[in-house]
Amino acid sequence: MRRRDFVAALGAATAMWPTATRAQRSTVPLIAYLDSSGVKPWYEAFRLGLSDLGYSEGQSIAIEHRSADGLADRLTALAIELASFKPKIMLTSGSAATVAARKGTETIPIVFTFATDPVGLGLIGTLAHPGGNVTGQSNQSPGAISYSPSRSQVLEFRH
Repeated sequence: MRRRDFVAALGAATAMWPTATRAQRSTVPLIAYLDSSGVKPWYEAFRLGLSDLGYSEGQSIAIEHRSADGLADRLTALAIELASFKPKIMLTSGSAATVAARKGTETIPIVFTFATDPVGLGLIGTLAHPGGNVTGQSNQSPGAISYSPSRSQVLEFRH
């Protein structure tokens, strides 16, 4: 009789394990990061910037990173996958990744680090008033600067 109770308890614990893992993960805000090229310095600069702002990966935030590694046809599937995790925000690197993210979600805020002609791509309404769930930095504004992954230019994430 005790053996059956033990096996039943073990089975219940095993069945609950994925739920417990998801619940633990949801206690910290999740940031999704999507890029098309897989250029590691950009992603590492983002992580370093968050660390400089006092965020600790796994303790105060979680990051899910996906890269198409130069294969643009993979981007939409990766964006949909990231959106399924229900992140608080999705950060994209480049126009192609931003377009894919927009296809992947209309509700999760998307911040692009650099996109060429976001108005022409249909990502935003205007540079002054992006509207929707997409915003970021473009090279189209007369006062815009080129994005470089310095500590002062990393997205500050508040929850």
